[in-house]
Amino acid sequence: MRWLKGNELGEYAYTADDALVLARAVAREGAPHRAVAWTLVQRFAWLYPTYPTLAALVQAYSQPINPRWFPGGDLHMRAMQTLDAAGQADEARRAALREQYAAAPWEAIPPEARQAALEALETITESPVPGAVHFRASMAPRGATRRQAYDRGLAFAADRADLEDLVKLPEGYGQGVNWFFRAPGSSALRIVPEGDDPLVAVSRPAPPAEEPPDPKARPTQPPPGLPTGAGWGWVYCWAPSFSSDMPIAAEPAAEPAPFASVPMQSVDADPLLPEPEPPKNGAAKKRARKPPSEASA
Repeated sequence: MRWLKGNELGEYAYTADDALVLARAVAREGAPHRAVAWTLVQRFAWLYPTYPTLAALVQAYSQPINPRWFPGGDLHMRAMQTLDAAGQADEARRAALREQYAAAPWEAIPPEARQAALEALETITESPVPGAVHFRASMAPRGATRRQAYDRGLAFAADRADLEDLVKLPEGYGQGVNWFFRAPGSSALRIVPEGDDPLVAVSRPAPPAEEPPDPKARPTQPPPGLPTGAGWGWVYCWAPSFSSDMPIAAEPAAEPAPFASVPMQSVDADPLLPEPEPPKNGAAKKRARKPPSEASA
């Protein structure tokens, strides 16, 4: 796997242990699995070489497989001191399960979690959460609308100095179980898709400026069959439909981006341009002109 942080190129050869530990975490961290896997991979690239291996970062970051949250672990014992009797019993049960999760063999991990882990490691698909390096369980109350859950996530990010903004999930994914965040500056992180040359992304010159339109030129109509609305432009592997500096792999022009990001403000669902309304009374009919002989009669 390769990545760019600004103009700095990084590279890491993942191992079978990396894939196994990543899949274990993805299986227990909640949906959506692909977004969780990509966020963990991007966090590793963002902090590299703080953690020498991906497995080390994932095990330290993911609570369900973190040894410090096992029975007798320091974080587990610290949590036990803050809980009542019922809470301590529940935490003790969870701690025992975490130890089992961290020892699960590859065959025991759900297939969707294994697939999500391999896709992120091999970078054969685009990142659904470009620049995201942190996630946490959603704190939206049960029954909250999509707008309410999103606003709650924005408020959470605004209160954290280590978070920059919230990555918005598309309509097809619902509210999801997790929130995904960028850190200050992590929008500069670009995972390079397999088969792409990272040097091309760094050295590609900017496109020439367009000439100003000729005011005397007659307006032209779009060719028949051209769909209305905003098009999806793709240059190399940068996707303006996500964020102007986010990398993803090229996709068919008609496919909308699977995830979109928004600035730190409250918004509704992503707007689409409206389709033109048909004439209310049908097409206007031309009135037949009478011959001069009939008009004078």
